[in-house]
Amino acid sequence: MKSSDLKKPTQNNYPRLFKGVGNLTDYEVNLHVDEQVKPITQTHRRVPFSIRNKIEDEIKRLKEADIIEEATGPTTWVSPIVIVPNDLKKPTLSKKQLVQLRGYHQS
Repeated sequence: MKSSDLKKPTQNNYPRLFKGVGNLTDYEVNLHVDEQVKPITQTHRRVPFSIRNKIEDEIKRLKEADIIEEATGPTTWVSPIVIVPNDLKKPTLSKKQLVQLRGYHQS
């Protein structure tokens, strides 16, 4: 059985769970990482000047929607964003922002 076969009935039974962006509040997630795995800090990727304002606007929107939050203090795991254009003929900021997880499979 495919996962897509299970998806539709679940969406029909619980429609409110599949609308908008969910937000888990008053809960702290604990990620269990193998202590023997060395944390990875990747360098940032250069962003083309022509789309910097769009990226800043999208980050601001995601912060205001409480989807992301700014890290305060030092962090041991750092990964850059990768911008994926909507249309290769007309580069714009995509709503899909991917995080490159090189090395994370070890944790």
